[in-house]
Amino acid sequence: MSFKPPYKRRKVPEYIRAEVVARDGVHCVYCGKGPLHKGKLYLDHIVAGSRGGQTTPANLTVSCGPCNMRKSARELNHYIEQRLLEIDRERRTLEALLLSTR
Repeated sequence: MSFKPPYKRRKVPEYIRAEVVARDGVHCVYCGKGPLHKGKLYLDHIVAGSRGGQTTPANLTVSCGPCNMRKSARELNHYIEQRLLEIDRERRTLEALLLSTR
């Protein structure tokens, strides 16, 4: 028995890619990394294709590899909640480290 995805992944047409990059620029919309950071930028479906998301400019955004992998097929609001928790955890760790060095 083999697994077949419920949708067929297709290459994003160049005119859509150009429109998304013109709108979002050449930086990850999630973390701000740009082409000077070592790594590729990708087009990320806000609503994943596996969840019925379409390949339209309104449903695509520019993201770096780590953010694209971290978000995966999760819904955007769930991804943002998780990322904010990670950032808050990092902030608290840094604050504790700074307080311990005083």
